[in-house]
Amino acid sequence: MSVDSAKVFDSLEKKVEKLLERYRGAAEENGKLKSRLAERDAEVEKLKGELTSARKAGQKEAELTGQVKRFEEENEKVRQRLTKLIDSLESIDASRG
Repeated sequence: MSVDSAKVFDSLEKKVEKLLERYRGAAEENGKLKSRLAERDAEVEKLKGELTSARKAGQKEAELTGQVKRFEEENEKVRQRLTKLIDSLESIDASRG
């Protein structure tokens, strides 16, 4: 092996070593990024669940608000009918007395 060939092989060996170092660094970074991605995916799924729950709660609130309004309207109608009935009874009682 000549001196020129030895230099070429030394240069190639150094380049391969640098390339391997870069590959190892990239592989390590890839592992870290995959881990972070898995954490983010889990967080997204959790937030989707919370959003679904919040939407359901909002729908339930709207339903309950509607029921309360209907009950209040019904109570007002009953109150009006009772007021008329009491007025009628009072006028009957007044006409007797």
